[in-house]
Amino acid sequence: PCSRHEVPFASTCISSDQSYLTAYKFLLDNLPSWDVSNAATLGFHNNTGEQVDGLDDGIATLGINISLTTKQSKPWAADAPEDIFNEYVVPYAHVNEARNNWRPFLTKAVNAIFEANPDISLLTVPDVVYLLNDNLWHTGVLGNNITFKSSQTPLIYDPMSTI
Repeated sequence: PCSRHEVPFASTCISSDQSYLTAYKFLLDNLPSWDVSNAATLGFHNNTGEQVDGLDDGIATLGINISLTTKQSKPWAADAPEDIFNEYVVPYAHVNEARNNWRPFLTKAVNAIFEANPDISLLTVPDVVYLLNDNLWHTGVLGNNITFKSSQTPLIYDPMSTI
């Protein structure tokens, strides 16, 4: 187990500060060209990832913090290696999805599902995926029920647009 100042990545523990800086650099190095003009509002104020008197509070940098906190607090998240975590968990959006602060909202909904199902074993990522997929869309934790309808783009790019 890692200390509370470290983040678990597969079989190693990395300091929280280093994990944040690595994720920040990953996002900055892979910033889509259409996000460059909004880099500051996303939370990218410099090339180092060092915090700038509260100005670092953009959806990308807040998302890094929430992602790292979740990784530290959920045992099933420890198995994800750092490269997979940075590629698939840390990003604030994919391609043409809206840039919005969805993590706090979704974190609250996911935690409500965990709390409503205390007897379910959550030892692995597949356990969590099955639980969430069975409960996220139709239980009202998102504020209403969500039903998938094909062929909705370009009118709806992301789930948050329907909530």
